[in-house]
Amino acid sequence: MIWSTLGSVGFLLLPWYALADGFLGSGWPAGMLANRDLAPALLQAARFERPWLVLPGVVLLAALAVVVWRPGRSGGQC
Repeated sequence: MIWSTLGSVGFLLLPWYALADGFLGSGWPAGMLANRDLAPALLQAARFERPWLVLPGVVLLAALAVVVWRPGRSGGQC
């Protein structure tokens, strides 16, 4: 559950490609919407015409769905 959640959050919020100044640099969050190299994968696919990046997101969401809605899971117990 933890890895599926972290992977999905990373797909949605973190830059998809390597950053020149590193992850701890302060400039990338502000340029996320304008610069295609700073955008997270979902934004890359939707706004910057890179539809092939949808596939990792589908895989991550499917893994998360399997963990959350496991067959045979009884009444909300983990």
